[in-house]
Amino acid sequence: MPKARFTVSDVAAMAREVRERCGDWRVNQIYDGDARTFVLKLQQSGIPEKRLLLLESGTKFLVTKFDAREDPQAMPSPLCSKLRSSLKGKRLTDVKALGRDRVVSLRFGAGPGTFNLFLELYAAGNVVLCDASYVVVAALRTDSLKVGDSYTVAVRAVAPPSELLPADGLQKFLEEALRTRVQRSEAAALAQQTKKKKKRRGAW
Repeated sequence: MPKARFTVSDVAAMAREVRERCGDWRVNQIYDGDARTFVLKLQQSGIPEKRLLLLESGTKFLVTKFDAREDPQAMPSPLCSKLRSSLKGKRLTDVKALGRDRVVSLRFGAGPGTFNLFLELYAAGNVVLCDASYVVVAALRTDSLKVGDSYTVAVRAVAPPSELLPADGLQKFLEEALRTRVQRSEAAALAQQTKKKKKRRGAW
């Protein structure tokens, strides 16, 4: 029975496979599949074969030979049009899973002209196109995400605390985290002691 959704391990494994099979391949064209599916046609110089990378919001992504377009003659959706204008001709330079968020990151190009495409594989899912600074350029679902916003999932995954906080702020952040951890450990130990005392009283 096919998987309904990718797990965290599935996302990591498939990201590695896509990177190995399509890394450094150039975007030839992009098509709509259905309302939440996009197909990227990739090519490599000197290789007659074209590879299709299917991205299905909220569900899966994979390299396939299956043409998932519902209507090849249909006009592209607004997001598909934006993907074409931004990504056509660019190379797929990196593919990776972002932490444990079930989000896959696909980077196209290099330098200031880089675009990052994020596929969310949890809940209702989303397809989010960002610039090199992880600012949202376009998205499939914009109910909680607006063009011009920072894509916080990516920022959180790629930027360590030292890049988000000044030195004194980082020191305070770490001290507070340690203090919270110690307080939780002490509270857990106290709760365990109280539980043991109640058991002893009950035994009498």
